Amino acid sequence: HFSTVLIKTNWYTISCKYYGCSSLKSIVIPESVTSIGSYAFHGCSNLTDIEIPESVTYIGLNAFNGCSNLLSINIPKKVSSIEVGSFEGCSNLTNIVIPQGVTSIGKWAFSGCSSLTNVVIPDGVTSIGNSTFSGCSSLTSVIIPDGVTSIDDYAFYDCNNLTSFTCLATNPPALGIGAFYGMNGIIYVPIYVPAASVDAYKAADDWKDYASQIQAIPE
Repeated sequence: HFSTVLIKTNWYTISCKYYGCSSLKSIVIPESVTSIGSYAFHGCSNLTDIEIPESVTYIGLNAFNGCSNLLSINIPKKVSSIEVGSFEGCSNLTNIVIPQGVTSIGKWAFSGCSSLTNVVIPDGVTSIGNSTFSGCSSLTSVIIPDGVTSIDDYAFYDCNNLTSFTCLATNPPALGIGAFYGMNGIIYVPIYVPAASVDAYKAADDWKDYASQIQAIPE
């Protein structure tokens, strides 16, 4: 039962040693650490502050799942993949910067991050996983990069405060089942796409139900 932890400088990997440490409030990770393993801080519900050094290249599945008091987090630039459920249930997380090196975002990665207000997904990402942002009820804007080819099932389920949705992909990405389910007012939310692709989006089977909302990205 401790509130602050200073990890030894000779550690290279943080395993699930802190799983369920509900009294943990802050932690200092040394530069020697290169990997945060699966379930490392799962259920640390009072953790509010953590600094991840730039030496870290990997954050495992469910690593911060259930850290409901975590306010912000920095993802190091060398991390290439955000694994399944990494930040699921971080309900007080208001801001997160996904670095340009990330190419993969796993399903449920940010599910239930109900205080998250906006997301910019980096250019290298090619798919938005199943339920990745489901339950992000404070999310007001989303920008999907050009390289995305699929937005999977329930990806933005229950994101009912969106005011704009921008998809930079020239070719309409495949849109999964229920990708926008539960979004009160999605029929009124403008969907911005490249000007040359407006007709293609309106005609695409996955997007034609939203044809009246699809419009060119403002110059």
